[in-house]
Amino acid sequence: MLYFVLITAGMILLLLGWCLSLYFRGNRRSKNPESKARTPVHACPVCSTRLDKKEKVYSVVFSEIGADKIVHLRGCQYCIEGEQTRKCPVCKRILGTEEFIAARMSEKSGRVHVHILGCSQCCRFFV
Repeated sequence: MLYFVLITAGMILLLLGWCLSLYFRGNRRSKNPESKARTPVHACPVCSTRLDKKEKVYSVVFSEIGADKIVHLRGCQYCIEGEQTRKCPVCKRILGTEEFIAARMSEKSGRVHVHILGCSQCCRFFV
């Protein structure tokens, strides 16, 4: 009986935490008055800023490993210019202006898929 109560309480806490994370995950560019009129399409993997369809993530594509290509992601215009904090999505370390994130890129059914490997500290194999 005690295990059931503990598991139920844990599930409720997890659900509450998930709901709070969704509530506080707002648009990071809220200072820009035009940001409410835009509809975000994708997020920058370096700073998590929501980007429009026309806004791009700067990257360098390298050699192929089988069907995958190695990519160094620099970030979007907001984190490269210093408006947003640049963080590694794997180890959560703050990145410098010249650092990048290594990733694998492949095309599946006509769309580009990017698998983040990490920064120069947590993923030394592809750096």
